[in-house]
Amino acid sequence: MDLLIENKIVGLPQASALLRSVCAHGLHTSRLSLPDEPVDDERWLDLSVDVTGQRVWGLLADAAFSGAFACTDHQLETALSHAEISAIGSLLLDRLLVQLDDAFAAEGVDYRVYKGAANARLLYPRPALRTYSDVDLVVPGAQFDLAAAVLESLDARRQNPDPRPGFVARFGKSAAFTMPGGWEVDVHRVFHTGPFGMGIDSKDLLVDPQVLVFAGRRLRALNREAQLIGTAMHAVLPGDQRRLVPLRDVAQIVENDEVDLDRAVDFCRRWRCGIVVAAAVVAAVDVFALDADTDLVRWAGAYQPTNQERRWLDTALGDHRRQILGGYAQTLEALPSWTDRAGYVRATVWHDNRASWPQRVRRVRRRLTGR
Repeated sequence: MDLLIENKIVGLPQASALLRSVCAHGLHTSRLSLPDEPVDDERWLDLSVDVTGQRVWGLLADAAFSGAFACTDHQLETALSHAEISAIGSLLLDRLLVQLDDAFAAEGVDYRVYKGAANARLLYPRPALRTYSDVDLVVPGAQFDLAAAVLESLDARRQNPDPRPGFVARFGKSAAFTMPGGWEVDVHRVFHTGPFGMGIDSKDLLVDPQVLVFAGRRLRALNREAQLIGTAMHAVLPGDQRRLVPLRDVAQIVENDEVDLDRAVDFCRRWRCGIVVAAAVVAAVDVFALDADTDLVRWAGAYQPTNQERRWLDTALGDHRRQILGGYAQTLEALPSWTDRAGYVRATVWHDNRASWPQRVRRVRRRLTGR
């Protein structure tokens, strides 16, 4: 199966050849090349806009400073200045993460560092190559509301209140909090909304954590296999503004070749998300022109998704109406038990005690059929 065709390049942003080459800088097996002569002012301006949008000034500055990207003195100074500002932002977020570690430890909240801070340190040779703009954490559903309370005790403002008490802790993906000073903290229960997220067993996210060492602390991140799957979902499934950085993270995982493939495949099978992971790996190889020949790449290229996975992905990549209608039924399909399904229906469309039984039945039918 051609995953790139089936996934329509999974909604990745359209990127110029030059931007892709910048994003591929440092990948040892990439066939993409950077300019050996400085680009003109117009092309540099266009690239600067793209690099700002993609948040990859760290990669461009490193390429320019090392001589891999030929540039003028002014272009080099610009790249280094922007990269420094990005790095300072990441360092301030690291300081916030240390403060959160203290607060969570005091209340016994078990968590794992996810995405930005973890990927920068675990996947890249130097953290400055992969800057980030918020703090992402994963907590078990049973402690989700406690984690939210800890953040609120630090004067964080929850951006979207829980639709009903305990809903996100049981059925949601995450909640975003704005800290004093404007920094954002995203607390995740799982990696994505809809069936690909609901199929995840959150207990698997906590086992065998990787260790992050910085600021004199030993913080715990996701295990490598969960890190791969979370990064793949971030890279290819619809979410916030599409960027190439998550796909570059996948490329780093491919080149580092440290994933326990047997456990990753087991997670994919039980969580029913192999199509997403395979698509992300194939897309990373294609977008960054990698020559990596690893077990993970071979598995992804030969992956045969189930019909259920195909349906789920087709819905996730469809228009908004299709995502809403199909996603609800498929979320029910992904939940592990009839008790969970009944709880999800009650929490989403059955909860209004003022509604009559016929009204409730019509709500469920509309959710499932759109009529």
